[in-house]
Order: sequence, then structure tokens, then C-alpha cells
Amino acid sequence: MRLVLATVVLAGCASAGSGITEIDAMETGSDAPMQIDAAPMIDAPVTCTTPMMVNLLTNPAFDLTPVGMGWTETQLDSETIVRGDSPIGEDTAPNLAWLGGVPITNGTDALDQTIMVPASTTAITMTGRYQTRTSETTANLDTAKIGIQPMTGTTYIGPTFDASNSTVANAWTDFSVTLPAAMLAGQTVRMHLTSTSGNATLPTSFYIDTLALTATYCPP
Repeated sequence: MRLVLATVVLAGCASAGSGITEIDAMETGSDAPMQIDAAPMIDAPVTCTTPMMVNLLTNPAFDLTPVGMGWTETQLDSETIVRGDSPIGEDTAPNLAWLGGVPITNGTDALDQTIMVPASTTAITMTGRYQTRTSETTANLDTAKIGIQPMTGTTYIGPTFDASNSTVANAWTDFSVTLPAAMLAGQTVRMHLTSTSGNATLPTSFYIDTLALTATYCPP
């Protein structure tokens, strides 16, 4: 069908000659009324009505097989970290993480796991249980730390859990650390457990079990 020009008369608009203004519009027929499309709808922001909570760790209690799955060990004197033969009872059997306890001056061991934090995370908490057993007599000579690090570098993102030979705990004791969700959301990071010994004669053992890195997020 041939396109024709229609004249739309708008009343009330002043013009130099006639008192009206004429606007030419494209139409498909001489008698068809001009139609003006409504403005498109703008979607409202999606609101998370049912947030979910998930433990981001694989093998958080160290009890899955094979032993130590999900974790990477940096050992002291070839001593396994995730094990089931410690001199104390595990919080959850059969295994725990045993850091330190080796008579080496300035020796450092570590346990690491890579974690992907959901982009919609609004809260994240690190929890676990620990015991500290020592024969050391000098304050804070042997230390342990648990926290979140970037994939490269040794700085920590947010606060950490810290223990030393001065914080003796002869029974399973809870710890909890609130982490900065805004800094971690959408990031690939690592959970890092480490200990450092002060001298070769009076070691301290740091026992860790039943870990959780709990993220609150909106599912896709």
C-alpha cells in the first residue's frame, strides 16, 4: 500500500499566519488516525525475597575421603596437617587439622582452599572450633592465624582469627569472625590457615576443626 502524508492539526498553538500549526505525519491510508505508541515499561529492580545461606568450603570438617580433599598443605618437616591420629579427640571424627607442634625454629606451615564467593553475597562469616596446647613459656612466641587472602599476595581481606601459645584452650572452643561482604562478593579468594613456631624446643600445637565460611546471598 502506498504511503501518504496526513495533516494533523493542533489547535491552540499560535502561528504567525493562521493561528494553527500543521504537522505532516506518515500514514498508511488517508483516513487512518494517527497513533502514538506508549512509552516502554521499565522493569523494576529485582528484590531478593528468599536469600540463601551456604557453606562455601569443601570438606570443612576435614572428614571426607580421600583425607585432606579440597585442601592444599604446606607442611613442617613433612608432617601431615589433616589427620586422624592427634593426641586429642576430634570435634567431628575422624579428622582435624593440626598446625604447629613441630620443634623447628621459625617454622611455618599452612592449609589453603580456593573459594568462589557468589556475586550477590550480602553477608559472610567465618566460624570454627579450636584447641591450643603448648609447652612454651614465653608469651606469644608461637602463633596461628586463619583468614581470607587474595589469590596472589599475603595480605588478609578483613579481620582474622588469631591464636598463640598465650591463648591456651584445652577444650574445643568456638570462634567467629564477620568478614566484609562488599569486598568479597564475586571474588575468587583463598581461605588460609597458618602457624609459626618460635623455637625448636617448646612447640605449640593448634588444632582446628568444624570450619564454615557461610555466605548469605540471592540465588539467580
